[in-house]
Amino acid sequence: MPRITGDLLLGGAFIIVGAGAIGIISQVEKTALASRGILESQTLPIIYASLLIGLSALMIASTLMRSFLGRDSQGTEDAPAQPADRLRAGVLIVGTVLLVGAYTVALAWVPFFVATAAFLILCMLFYGRRPWWRVSLLGVGGAAALHWLFIEIIHLPLR
Repeated sequence: MPRITGDLLLGGAFIIVGAGAIGIISQVEKTALASRGILESQTLPIIYASLLIGLSALMIASTLMRSFLGRDSQGTEDAPAQPADRLRAGVLIVGTVLLVGAYTVALAWVPFFVATAAFLILCMLFYGRRPWWRVSLLGVGGAAALHWLFIEIIHLPLR
């Protein structure tokens, strides 16, 4: 299957999944959390589904632009991956899953800001982002932004 067709089908499938999720979520009965203010039981899942739809639409638009500009391989498959590329991809996948698992477990004992800053810094270092001082600034800044979002905007109590 040509890459453009695959990208369009995948983007369309994700849009359908996101729209279906919003449809199902909107049918869920409101809980006591809904009476507390801005954060309802449906709010975050609807946000995630909407982001999925938006990113899928962006993927489809990007694919169509590549197609119209002639920047895609005209129906030919990409060159086969080299064994070193496959090994690197496998290490990145397994490492990412382990980092996310460690972050999830750490949230039970470590404050959100500290765990999130450490997670972001470790992820950027794992993916080869340098220099270390810039990674540290981005990690702490990202953690501060997420902390502000959850505390001030969503009013979600964090420890």
